[in-house]
Amino acid sequence: LLNTVLTIALLQAEFAMLSFAAFILASALVFLAWSARPCPHEPATDSGSLTAIIPVYRDANVLHRSVQSLRDSEYENLDICIVCEPHDSATRRRAEELSELNGVDCLINTKRPGSKAGAINYAVAETDSDFISVHDADELIDAWFLPKAVAKLRTNAVVQGRTIPEPSGFIESLAYSESVLLSYFHRRAR
Repeated sequence: LLNTVLTIALLQAEFAMLSFAAFILASALVFLAWSARPCPHEPATDSGSLTAIIPVYRDANVLHRSVQSLRDSEYENLDICIVCEPHDSATRRRAEELSELNGVDCLINTKRPGSKAGAINYAVAETDSDFISVHDADELIDAWFLPKAVAKLRTNAVVQGRTIPEPSGFIESLAYSESVLLSYFHRRAR
C-alpha cells in the first residue's frame, strides 16, 4: 500500500513539473516572438515638451536612479519634476540636491499632500508641457523609452509602459515575467 501511494505521489509530482515546464517554455516562446516584432512607431526625440514627474516619499536613497536614467533619455525637450511631500525632509534634501542639475526641478506638494495621486495631480496642474510621464523613484528608464512612448502618444491619449524590477533571483525573475505575460494576454484576449 505504501509503495502504491508513493508511486501515485511521484507521478503527480512529475506531471506537475512537466506541466509547469511546458507552460514556461510556451510562454517564453510567445514572449520572444512578440518582442521580436518591429515597433510600428518611429521614435520621436522631440515632438514637443515633455515633463517626467517623479512623486516621492521616503525615497532619498533611490531617487538618483530615476533622475539619472531620465537625464540619459534620448528625448530632447525633457524636464524632470520631483514632487516631494512637505514633511519628508530627507527626500526633500536629496531632491533639492538633484534639482541643481540641468532640467531637474523640485516641487513641494503643498496642495494635495499625503498621496501619490495627489502629488501627480499637483505636478500636472503646475506644468504646461505637451506630454506628461510618471515614474517611480527607484525606476531605471531606458534611454529609448520616452521617444517611443511619445511616438505612440501621437495616436493614443495614454500609453502605459512597464518597468522591469531588479529581481533577486531566478524564481523572482520568472514570476515577474509570467505576470507581465499573463497581464498582456489578458488585455489582448478581450
